[in-house]
Parts: sequence; structure tokens; C-alpha cells
Amino acid sequence: MKAQERPRRVELFARHLDHLFGPRKGLLKPAATPSARVEEVDPIALRRRLKLSQEAFARRYGLSLQTLQKWEQGLRRPGMTASSYLTVIARDPRGIAELLAGGRPAPRFDDVDFAKLRAALDAADRADPPLARKHRRRR
Repeated sequence: MKAQERPRRVELFARHLDHLFGPRKGLLKPAATPSARVEEVDPIALRRRLKLSQEAFARRYGLSLQTLQKWEQGLRRPGMTASSYLTVIARDPRGIAELLAGGRPAPRFDDVDFAKLRAALDAADRADPPLARKHRRRR
């Protein structure tokens, strides 16, 4: 693509967007946004306050385990977005976990009666044996 064609294509694309969605506001130019002040949250203190292991904290809040470890070891610092996310987690850890779990309460395995769960699964296998045989793992 020639250098002269590029601005023309961008302008045509912008006009097409205008036609579809109405006049654009700052699509082609960076909008001036006020800088937000983000609290500095210590990931180690937050994780310990919630009494979670690194792995459990990373899994519950959708973080990479390696990233969390680097933050805690001081090799890296959370960026503005990550700091904002940690601030939100610090303010409402249970609510965020529930949202990330699809609006349902986060699973707690200490509440599960595994004997009842096993009995229910065995009953379902007996109710539909062909399906159970089809999906049974080979040993």
C-alpha cells in the first residue's frame, strides 16, 4: 500500500463508521483523558489478607501465576490497569470472585458433600448406561 493511499483508506473507513454509528468523537485523534490516581496495592498483603495461596489467588481473580509471583518478588510492578484491578479486588474480594464465576458465588469445596455428589453421578450413570459407557475413561 502506498503512503498516499493509507490516509485515504483511513478517511474512507472513518466515513463508513460515521454512516453506521453517527459522527465520531475523537476516533482518529487520541482523546485527552484526565489521569486517574490509582491506589498502590501490595499484592502480597492483599493475598495474605484473603488467606489464599498464590495459585488460588491467581486462579480466583484471573491472573497469571507467573505475573503474580514477579509482582511479589519485586521483579515487576503492576501497571495502571493491574493496580486498578487489585484496588477493586481489595475493596470487594468476594463480589469480584462472584462476578468472575458468572454471577454465582465462588465455589467452596469445603461445603461439598462428595459422598452425595458421587451417589448422584452413579445414579445418573445407571439412568443412562449407554451414555455412561460412551464417556467412561479407559483404564
